Formats: sequence, C-alpha cells, structure tokens
Amino acid sequence: MVGTYKNYTPVIQCKDIDNEFIYKTFDMDFANALYTKTTESWDKILLRIIKEQSLKDKVYDSNGNIMPNIIGILSVLMSQNYYKDNKPSDYEFDLSELDKFSDFIYDKFGERLHIERLNEGKKIPNKIIIDDKLKQWIWDKFEAPFQKRNSLI
Repeated sequence: MVGTYKNYTPVIQCKDIDNEFIYKTFDMDFANALYTKTTESWDKILLRIIKEQSLKDKVYDSNGNIMPNIIGILSVLMSQNYYKDNKPSDYEFDLSELDKFSDFIYDKFGERLHIERLNEGKKIPNKIIIDDKLKQWIWDKFEAPFQKRNSLI
C-alpha cells in the first residue's frame, strides 16, 4: 500500500498509520455507512481512506454499481455476526493453518480449494499499538452493535 495500490492512492502511508488515525477515520459514521451500501455513504467512507478527486471511474462500473473489489475491501471491516445473523460457526480455522481448511474442503466435497496467498511473509511497518484500548474500541465500533442478546432483563 506504499505509494499507490493499483488505481488508488491512500490518504496515509502504511508506515504512518497509528492508533489516532484509526480512531479518527473509522468512527461510528464509518461503521454505520458500511451497512448502508448506498453510493453516497460508500463515497463518504472511501474518501476517508483513498485520495482520489473522483471515485466514479475507479470505484464504480459503467452501470454505476460499485466494483466487487471495493466491496471486498470494505467487507473486511464488517462484523462476522452481520453475515452469520449471530449464529455460531459450524467450523472455525486458524488463519495460520489454511492448508487444513483446504484439506477439509477436499475431504468433504472432493474438490481441491486453492487459496491464493497475498502479501505472504511481509510485515508492513506501522505505528499501531495493539492494546486493550484499541481492542475495546474495535469491539465497540464493529462487533458490539451486532451482538444479539437471548436473555431479557
């Protein structure tokens, strides 16, 4: 992400990202806009992370639909409970053991799943301090709003 990433120029270099940038950029307005999925809401949040004068040619196709790669980028920030409707996972895998997931799919369905590795082995320098404050902040903004409670008081 240093410099440009394909057609996008980030508002900040990875090496300069720190906790204050995260707190300022990914606030509740950002988190809520992820789920709105309107052109206006996504433009608003995309302009917080990429430095483009016009998003039209870079983010939307000729029919005005957001390009799938942008949805993929933003969906990384969405709560897993949003997708799962707060249901527990049937299976969980450690990301460092993706080879076992591929074997699981092969054993269950007889199809070999190829998982492309991106940025393999590269630790991108940054100034992020992973502490309890950051973890709680991430929980409050991106996960807690999707926790459904089964018991009533």
